Order: sequence, then C-alpha cells, then structure tokens
Amino acid sequence: MLKKYVVILIICGTCLLLVGCNPSKEEVVQNLIPEKQWEYALHVFYYHEDVGQIGNELTRFQNSSPDLQKEFMIQLWDHYQERNKKWTHALGIKKFPTYLILNKDGIVLKTQDMEIAKKYLAEHNGGRRVE
Repeated sequence: MLKKYVVILIICGTCLLLVGCNPSKEEVVQNLIPEKQWEYALHVFYYHEDVGQIGNELTRFQNSSPDLQKEFMIQLWDHYQERNKKWTHALGIKKFPTYLILNKDGIVLKTQDMEIAKKYLAEHNGGRRVE
C-alpha cells in the first residue's frame, strides 16, 4: 500500500514539474503587463543579431516626443534565452521580430511591423498619464 502512494506522489510531482516548465499564455501576459506608472508596454521578441537596429530605432521614436517618453516602456526579449523561447511559444510567436503592445488589460497589438507598432503608440498617447 505504501508503494502505491509513493508511486502516486512521484507521478504527481513529475506532472507538476512538467506543467511548471511551460507557462500558459495568460501567465506570460501577466508578466508583460505594464507597471501602473506606464499606460503601455512595448515588448519586442527578436533574434540577437537584430537588437542594435531595433533598439536604436525605438529609442529615437520614444525620444521624439515628451509624451511618448511618459506613456510607454520598451522591453527587448532575445529569442536565444530559454525563458524567452518558452514565452514566445506560449504567445504563439513564430516570426521575429514581433512587437507586442500591452495595456493593463492585456495585449492590444501584435505585429511584425515596427511602423504599425509606432503608429499605434503615437495615436494612443495623447499626453495622458496613468497614475
């Protein structure tokens, strides 16, 4: 009888470990939601070799307006890191770079086109600040 319980515990423990290794889309989105001082968060999932160009262009864009500097934050996620691979899988990202824009409610835009992401942020940032 004791063997039976030990086997059940081992199986349950193994299942918990496996489930914990691959986050759900909801869990990933909760990690990406902007902190309350920001209205939006722009997350870029990319391959390592693209980071210079992406970072420079987004920095120029954000610095082009004081309102943009106040309204959103940028986070870059390199696809070569194991956690980021799991996140891209959970989010269904298959092409890089991918730009995700989130507000406090979740994902509001997912695109592979930086210009579309920049346009969305420019149109939705009327100088409002979330307190």
